Amino acid sequence: MNRSGSLHVEGHTAPQAPSPMLRRDSERFVDAVESLGEEAPDHPVSRWIAGALTPSILGLHAVQWLWAGRAPFVAGRPLRWTELHGAEAACLAGAALAGAAFLHAHFFWTPHPHYHGYGALGKLASLVGFIAALAGFVWYGFLNA
Repeated sequence: MNRSGSLHVEGHTAPQAPSPMLRRDSERFVDAVESLGEEAPDHPVSRWIAGALTPSILGLHAVQWLWAGRAPFVAGRPLRWTELHGAEAACLAGAALAGAAFLHAHFFWTPHPHYHGYGALGKLASLVGFIAALAGFVWYGFLNA
């Protein structure tokens, strides 16, 4: 024991605090995630690009994956593109559809003055669908393999 009363192990150093640059990046990430719980900016560009165009593209890809029964995925060591088939592809497509629904509800309906409630309900419903799709992906892809 040293003078301060704490145990000091020879050759062991205490963990250091993260650098200010790393802390700022993590704070920006947390702020970005927290902003998804709030209202989106009421700007026509964000409403139509992030709330209509991007979810449409993501949703069309997800429907294509459901229709074909296969979906692209990054896996393996080293990381490379692979194809998922069957239930795993359907779960990944469901997660993509839920993500598209979340983007649409957040950027398109949440800033609307009259339909704000529909945006909040859409975000909650899409998060439930996203969690269910990820649970199915883990079940069929890892636990039931």
